[in-house]
Amino acid sequence: MGAKTGFQFPLSGRECQIDAKVAASMMSAMVSCRPSHPDAEKWAERALALSKDCGDPASQLQTITFASYFYGWRGDFKRSVHLADEIRMPAGPADVSPLFKIAWLMLGAVNNLFVTPSPAKALEDISAARALADSTGVHVWDHMTPVIGSCAALINGDFRKADEFLNDKTALHAQPRISLSHFLFVSGYREFLAGNLVQASAHAEAALKYAMEAGYPYATALCHYESAQVKHVLGQFKEAQEHIRSAQELSAGSEIFKFMCLLARAQFAFDRGENNFALDFLREGFRIGRQQNYLGFIWWWDPPVMALLCARALEAAIEPDYARELVRKRGLIEYAAPVEVESWPWPVKIHTLGEFRIIRDGRPMDFSGKAQQKPLTLLKMLIALGHRDIPEEKITDLLWPDAEGDLAHKSYEITCLRLRRIIGEKAVRISGGKASLDEKYCWTDLKAITHVMDQAENEWKKAGKEQKPSGKAIGLTEKAIGLHRGDFLPPDAEQAWAMTVREQIKNRLLRLLITAGKYLMRTGQWETATQKFEKGLEMDNLVEEIYQDLMLCQISLGRHAEAARTYERCRRALSETLGIKPSPATDNIYRSIF
Repeated sequence: MGAKTGFQFPLSGRECQIDAKVAASMMSAMVSCRPSHPDAEKWAERALALSKDCGDPASQLQTITFASYFYGWRGDFKRSVHLADEIRMPAGPADVSPLFKIAWLMLGAVNNLFVTPSPAKALEDISAARALADSTGVHVWDHMTPVIGSCAALINGDFRKADEFLNDKTALHAQPRISLSHFLFVSGYREFLAGNLVQASAHAEAALKYAMEAGYPYATALCHYESAQVKHVLGQFKEAQEHIRSAQELSAGSEIFKFMCLLARAQFAFDRGENNFALDFLREGFRIGRQQNYLGFIWWWDPPVMALLCARALEAAIEPDYARELVRKRGLIEYAAPVEVESWPWPVKIHTLGEFRIIRDGRPMDFSGKAQQKPLTLLKMLIALGHRDIPEEKITDLLWPDAEGDLAHKSYEITCLRLRRIIGEKAVRISGGKASLDEKYCWTDLKAITHVMDQAENEWKKAGKEQKPSGKAIGLTEKAIGLHRGDFLPPDAEQAWAMTVREQIKNRLLRLLITAGKYLMRTGQWETATQKFEKGLEMDNLVEEIYQDLMLCQISLGRHAEAARTYERCRRALSETLGIKPSPATDNIYRSIF
């Protein structure tokens, strides 16, 4: 019995072959012109079942190729891969036709590009298909070679190879409009990635024209999507939104287009500063991406934008596992993420606040022996001295103060080499007599907290000038507090270079806490202000100003006994540590309790 597809059909002999051809033709027509029709998938599955029952490998491969094209447009890559797995190249029989071999290689290239993803393998497949076509004179698939080949090359970062495919226009002569549309789309994509936006716009418009004339809805939707991306970067925001709407309308029934359009809308909303809307689009888009396992080409791939969207997703805890997998699989680690996004899959993460800990490729590193102490001390110094462009002389003066000339230089070189072996060559850059930690590969909590404190201080200044509510400043202050899990490098507490950083961080955080607390007092948020001041006293119990503000909060909340105990804490801390008494201002607050 044949597969159940909702249709009745004969399953043998000449009638089976005729039925198979009819079903394949119907599938091809629906794939091209009515891909969202409710019967499109039924015809695709019927054509597949019939081609399998008829037992003709060439017919089956052709049907699978068209069906894979259909499911690819729909975004059902799992089904597409399953279809490719159903047919394998025979193990070397001489009677296998060149057409069969070429089609098989083309199908492999598409799956390696869109599904695996493995653009390098896709390039191998498409190059083999092109070579076979040239040697046998079978050029049936030549119109798709420049499209698939150039896409694979661009995703692989090889513009020269992409241009080699795109410059071969001989296969496009007398081709249908849809083939020209595909070619122009990829040409526009190439110019977009190269930053040639005027040329990209021209190609996108021409591609859209040909797709509309051909009457292919999904191809037209794709060209609208490309036009939206180009228009947005050109600052033509209204036109970009119109193109995205058209892409959504034309691609009904396609999960991959829904995914792409949601990410584009998230990107556009982030650029407009509409973060709440952007996160909603991103949340729905990444949900689809996770469910469908979209890790390949997905028709359009702008690495810097995707890196930013992944960082935003991780920051908001949106599908974090999927976001990290996208970063790893697609090489987005090359695009530096915001340093405050700790959940980004940094190859190396170094914790210095409250402890010294190194995590490499997700695994904590163990340093129990003495042999690695010198390179680890070098790493701590690089972090304390600012992460970037630390002169060799400064390092050698601190690490080898008694060594001179060549001996100090040689010690420096060997220690740098050992450090790179510990945390990875890409994480440490040595150039021009200076050492740096590469921010693309190496995250440190010190740099993260410094960046967040910079942002918080700027927001408080802005709020003070504009006399506006400081919700963003409060949020950034909270974020900085969360990153501060203890003093900087406790094991190196006596080192001058570590002590300076420790005090700087503590003083800046205290100032932020005091500023936030006073703002909360002014707005009557006494309980929250109390929490801020208590946190400040945990960091430094000798700041009399914090005791004063905490007492005022407790009095406003009617907690007079607590206020009295706070005064006693202040008096004892100042007396035992500094040998002084509370100031008159503190005494006056205390007397007001009674």
